[in-house]
Amino acid sequence: MPHIAFISRILLIVLGLGTLETGVSVAANTAMASLNQTGGSVEVIQAQDQKRIKGRDGLLLYATDTVKTGDNGHTTILFRDGSEVRLFENTEFVIEEAAELETQERSFNYKFLMKLGSMWGKFVRGRQKTKIQSSNATIGVKGTVLRLKDSEESATIAVAEGALAVENGTSSVILESGKRLAAFTNEDQLEDKLEDIPYRLVMAPEKFHMDFRNSNEETVRIGIQMIDIMKGSNIKKPGRVYLQSNYYNTFFPNSVALDSSGFTRIPVVIRSPNLDDDTFDGKVIIWAVMDDPTYDDVGDGSIMLTIKMPGKRKYMRVDADSGTIIPVE
Repeated sequence: MPHIAFISRILLIVLGLGTLETGVSVAANTAMASLNQTGGSVEVIQAQDQKRIKGRDGLLLYATDTVKTGDNGHTTILFRDGSEVRLFENTEFVIEEAAELETQERSFNYKFLMKLGSMWGKFVRGRQKTKIQSSNATIGVKGTVLRLKDSEESATIAVAEGALAVENGTSSVILESGKRLAAFTNEDQLEDKLEDIPYRLVMAPEKFHMDFRNSNEETVRIGIQMIDIMKGSNIKKPGRVYLQSNYYNTFFPNSVALDSSGFTRIPVVIRSPNLDDDTFDGKVIIWAVMDDPTYDDVGDGSIMLTIKMPGKRKYMRVDADSGTIIPVE
């Protein structure tokens, strides 16, 4: 009945579970994320009833849920705005707050608690505002790619793209792309801990441009190498690699890892855009991340490929070594 619905709405407002104010929407009973690319020991503690369930791909997550990974456990949390958090082994991560704002352009507020462990995160610029709390720091995120390892003893934070506002119990600093705060505590002066990220992954595709006039699928082979940034030399270390793309029709091998020489070459399948997609701009960005908590000194690799779109005359690509944007006629 109409009057019952009206009374229910009033009760929600009185109890603080809803609001008539423009700009805020509390999503207490709305799924805000889901798990993806889950492997090994992963457990979710559901806040509603404290029930512990095994993590699996597609499992929905809500505000105040906790995700825990054990030995060799890893999973990705995909949020509704397109942001994502990759949890490495032996990590405990709490989604303390997650709310969609009732604004003209869809946006989200997140607050996360990193109790311990390691993570990689990519947050969509302009669509979210995020705060991450850990034992040693408070991190303000508006749109960036970062890596965090935290324990009771110390924390390390690195930024691959964008910038972070980081503060601990004694100081604060803006952490910019290519920089990290290494092994700092809650009492350290953060400026004394600033340094360049020493290593990174370099990605080299066999081609940068795709044209689907003759087929709806192409395979691009991409080389991935770990390098010493200052020396320009290869780092001969093996390790598992996590791959991610902004484009929904990008498909990676099930398992990717650098060999003992710190190198791998993989096939990446890219399919043509959906016919009804009028938002895709033809740019395919791919990130490569060391999928292991011990590699917090290795920066992410990234490349941009382009797909020829109808009506588009100019394209851009990025030089894999220098990061310089190169126009393509």
